[in-house]
Amino acid sequence: MGAHWTSDETGWLTHSTVFMAAVDMGAFSETLVTFHPGVITMWLAALRTFFTEPHISVQGLALARWFIGIALLMGIGVASVLLYRLFGRWVAVIGAAFLSFSPLFLAQSRRVHTDALAAM
Repeated sequence: MGAHWTSDETGWLTHSTVFMAAVDMGAFSETLVTFHPGVITMWLAALRTFFTEPHISVQGLALARWFIGIALLMGIGVASVLLYRLFGRWVAVIGAAFLSFSPLFLAQSRRVHTDALAAM
């Protein structure tokens, strides 16, 4: 959580605030706030608005990163279960270890961005 704040994260926090405001108002045609598929990132970052002010802040950034981390943790769990059912215990353990300790995946999972979620 202590990673630096990137310019992309400011954009995603802004997108998620606009997205959540449109959902709250029922203006679903206004939820298209970016030109590429980042809906899951916006959903997860928008969850922070239930716990803090929807403004861009360090606390909001930390919450958005936390929600993305939880989603990635659940994704690794689901991938492990699928690998276990398809290939057995050792393949599932090795696959989960590779996902959990991959340097690229670890680096991307510390930011509010679509990269880690897309890699999952």
